Amino acid sequence: MGYQFLSNDTIYKDVGKINDDIYQFTYLTIDWLRHGFTTRAGGVSGGCCESMNLQMKLQDTPENVRENLRRLAVIAGVQEDSIARLQQVHGNCVVRVDSSWADSPSADAMITNRPDIMLMTLHADCMPVFLADTRNHAIGLCHSGWRGTLAGVAEKMLLAMMDDFGTQPQDVVACIGPSIGPCCFEVGEDVAEQFRDVDVLPVTMSPNGRPMLDLWQAVAKMFAGYGVTVDVAGECTCCQPQYFSHRRQGTERGTMAAFMRIVAE
Repeated sequence: MGYQFLSNDTIYKDVGKINDDIYQFTYLTIDWLRHGFTTRAGGVSGGCCESMNLQMKLQDTPENVRENLRRLAVIAGVQEDSIARLQQVHGNCVVRVDSSWADSPSADAMITNRPDIMLMTLHADCMPVFLADTRNHAIGLCHSGWRGTLAGVAEKMLLAMMDDFGTQPQDVVACIGPSIGPCCFEVGEDVAEQFRDVDVLPVTMSPNGRPMLDLWQAVAKMFAGYGVTVDVAGECTCCQPQYFSHRRQGTERGTMAAFMRIVAE
């Protein structure tokens, strides 16, 4: 089924599999890969972070966050020390992960072909973008908000996989996870003008005359241009209360995680 904003046959709208705890994509449910996107459920945090908060910097205790991370590691089937994380900066830097690290680098995208590493990014409206090279068994994961989308972080991640792993776009599945949707992403004229200048996507107007952005379309259209198969969750984190949302809740909220790893053969 073609995704509604594009006629390209490689674009899909897939509701995936969702229970109380983890969102997964049907198109990434393959034997050599584990992946997911957490919801608010399944953790131990309380208050505005109830319950699966995965970020230390918010209104939560370190003990709660560590327990939530432990639970996520169990779900993913990894040891906690094999989780690769970033200091996310809303940019377009891509890091190749060949081993776990003690200090998280400043970047917004990671790629690997190692089965002993789990990639993890943090989200509370910004897009998680998953890439899987189905031929070479390599993966990429990035955090892409409006700044990262303008900077082309998802495209740079694909190009890095092509350079480092010999990835061919026709072998890639790209999945755009739960994030703020075109229904809710109202922006100021200064932000909208930047998208108009580079012609990334059309800027629509809300009933009250404010610009609205569809970042899902911007990234999906880019991938489709390479011949990548694209799957869009179509789950708006701002609309749907099972997710944390910076737009809806401000700083009084928890943070979710996208994760992805290669299963050892």
